[in-house]
Amino acid sequence: MDQVHPPPDAELRQNGLGVLSVLHDCLISYITFLLDLEDVVRLSCCSRILRVFACEEPLWLGLCLKQEEGIIEYRVNWRQTALATYTTKTVPAAAVEAAARPLSPLPGLSSLFLYKRWYRCHVDLTSFLPPSGAPTVDRVPAADMSPADFFNQYDKPSIPVLLGGLMHSWPVSSWSLPALSAAFSSALFKVSKPHGGRALMTLPAYADYMARQTDEEPLYIFDPTFTEAAPGIRKLYDIPHVFTKDYYSELGAARPNFRWLVLGPARAGASWHVDPALTSAWNALLSGRKRWALYPPHVAPPGVNLDDDGEEAHTSDDGLTSLQWFLEVYPTLPPEIRPIEFVQNPGDVVFVPGGWWHCVLNLETSVAVTQNYVGPANLTRVISYMADGSSTYHAAPLPYYDTVNEVAVWSEKYPYLTAPGGEQVGPMNTSESSDEVAVTAEEEEVEEE
Repeated sequence: MDQVHPPPDAELRQNGLGVLSVLHDCLISYITFLLDLEDVVRLSCCSRILRVFACEEPLWLGLCLKQEEGIIEYRVNWRQTALATYTTKTVPAAAVEAAARPLSPLPGLSSLFLYKRWYRCHVDLTSFLPPSGAPTVDRVPAADMSPADFFNQYDKPSIPVLLGGLMHSWPVSSWSLPALSAAFSSALFKVSKPHGGRALMTLPAYADYMARQTDEEPLYIFDPTFTEAAPGIRKLYDIPHVFTKDYYSELGAARPNFRWLVLGPARAGASWHVDPALTSAWNALLSGRKRWALYPPHVAPPGVNLDDDGEEAHTSDDGLTSLQWFLEVYPTLPPEIRPIEFVQNPGDVVFVPGGWWHCVLNLETSVAVTQNYVGPANLTRVISYMADGSSTYHAAPLPYYDTVNEVAVWSEKYPYLTAPGGEQVGPMNTSESSDEVAVTAEEEEVEEE
């Protein structure tokens, strides 16, 4: 009978964790997220191994953003930022200064969980590209394309596409981060927090944050009111001529959020989602590179759960980030159910038809403008969706699309994802019927780590 050997760091864990040593590292980390700032500080004084858990940057990012609802001024790291802005008690200046110093190594500690988190915070994405031969979208020069041609070839059949030559009138030099920071130095932009919510930062402060941070899920400028925050910025771009027909604009002041400034570093991005109310969208990239993945409306992205209360259905706020999905779920997928993929380069405009699932990952610092619209191709569908509700739509998406002019076209272009009759490949995932891939990935992570 094989002899069972204890893990090499068993004694270290027993001495430093006590009764907590029986818990998986992910559970210990989860427990620390339930503590308030002062308890985390106390925990860090208990042992060297607990100090490792209590000084993790994702933990302090959460503590800082939990207490910071206004303007964020990032320091050397999130631990120092949280301590410097803590108002319940006065934090000694020496403690704030000491928080800037990196944690001393702990020889002998072995943790796959902590390593994988560290890896996600530091991974170099410059060569993180779709595999050769992956299904992709058309790349089309569109400077001379007529709105009618775009409508017939892509908008009406709801086919995503990369369009080139639509940004020649945009003053690209004015969209560099230094130029934007100089032109709109005092404007406050909305920054998306991990797991929901927004804070405010100026562009100079955000640029400084990007240069210092090593966050797994960086703060991301995703601002729907950027033209109000910096009115002059609207003069720096034109709506591409193939998208000029927009019934959404008829709503006037009642129009929901429809345009965004999207600016962030590598590892930032958007997790799997469908755009609001099945509106279509264009996304114009000024600088940087983005990796995109898409599935047709009726094909559920593996690893994505929907929270569905019978009236409204939406992706879970605690779902995988785009980086986590590409690292944890994507490698487990057989080629026949992998998504449609491409890399967006500066000058590319992506067209995303309403209802298509998509996620986006910044491969490097990127600046983009995106806008949602309702045109002749999706007007009826948007009205039906708004009348029926998201729960009804996600339960059976295909009836919202034309069998001949849309679904049949998808089947011909991407036959591996869509059965001949348009049937969905795999069941739609909801919180009631748990996603097998997501569960499997989580179980494997717990077992391996």
